[in-house]
Amino acid sequence: MRRAILLALLITSCAVSWAQVQVTVGSVNGASGAKVLVPVRLSQSQAISAMQFDLTFDTTVLSLSVGNAVLKGDLCLDHGIVSSVQGGTLKVALFSGSLSQLKPGSGTVVQVVFDVAASATQGKTSTLTLTNLKACDATGNTIATAAANGQVTVNSNANQPATGQNALVFPQIANGAVGQGAFYTIVILINQTAAPAFAQVRFLKANGTPFPVNLVNEGNGSQFNVTVSPGGSVYLRTDGSGPLEVGYAQVSSTGPIGGTIMFGWRSGSGAMITEAGVGAADSKTDFCVPVIYNRNVSSTGVAIANPSESAVQLTVRLKDAAGNTAGTATLDLAAGQQKSAYVHEAALFPSLASQANFLGTLHISGPKVAVTAVKQSLQEGLITTFPIVEMK
Repeated sequence: MRRAILLALLITSCAVSWAQVQVTVGSVNGASGAKVLVPVRLSQSQAISAMQFDLTFDTTVLSLSVGNAVLKGDLCLDHGIVSSVQGGTLKVALFSGSLSQLKPGSGTVVQVVFDVAASATQGKTSTLTLTNLKACDATGNTIATAAANGQVTVNSNANQPATGQNALVFPQIANGAVGQGAFYTIVILINQTAAPAFAQVRFLKANGTPFPVNLVNEGNGSQFNVTVSPGGSVYLRTDGSGPLEVGYAQVSSTGPIGGTIMFGWRSGSGAMITEAGVGAADSKTDFCVPVIYNRNVSSTGVAIANPSESAVQLTVRLKDAAGNTAGTATLDLAAGQQKSAYVHEAALFPSLASQANFLGTLHISGPKVAVTAVKQSLQEGLITTFPIVEMK
């Protein structure tokens, strides 16, 4: 019943709240006879819980398969989508049965999967016109919106990824020789949509400069463009050659993709000693990780990446198992920089090195950064990943 009321409120006149939200339809290229993914983005989601819109298109250029024509974007939580096609108009309604708000900030609310007509000639275009746009919060207050139209151009050269669109950050990668063995990293990208995603993978050193690596079957470079097929996946593996170096990876994609990395250590004979997987990191402002330290046996390490264009300063607090503060430190990261350290090292809390053991948590707060945490055996090199707990 609450959901029905909410949908009804989308169509009726209600009190207007919040600042105006810009709703923009993407402009993309698509080859004739192929599928093309068009994002619908919000400049700031504000407190939107439900919205609806019509999107008109040229039926001589584009068509839609209703069953999987509209996909959730990265701003959606438990939101459902209802869509229908009437001639050259796609009607979309998005709502949450629990009245959840979209994720805060800017991003993609939905992706529309169009089929480009096989008969469409090179250079032909279809304007994507956004009309009947309405949005409201969980109480039914209308949120002011402004619409910006998009376009599909028939072109065999598909769009390259736009930085920041469908972006993933992996805060720690490692590659190169250490002792008699070598570290390597595997980047795995997964596309669960019905349209191909064109992704750009960038490997960066800790100082933010390009990180050239040799990828198995892909060659040498610091930037790689890949296509992730509908329902498919891509595996990019560094070969472990060269001196040991650490950094991070960024992925931008024309479509919503998931990703994870595995970093591992192999012996000189090529046998795998340890391997651990960790998903892409969401940027957070206040979070903590477990700390387990046993002198000369194991320690907890963190890797923090600042993919933004501004420098950040983070406050790091070490707390014991009783919640008492055992130390405070600051970390400064320049724009594009990454730092990684064990908790007992000089960058964090070197006083731990004189203790036999320590159990507690590491609390990090400041501007948004991406973080990965691991526990590693200092003797065998075995790696275990730790969850990042967001503090609210």
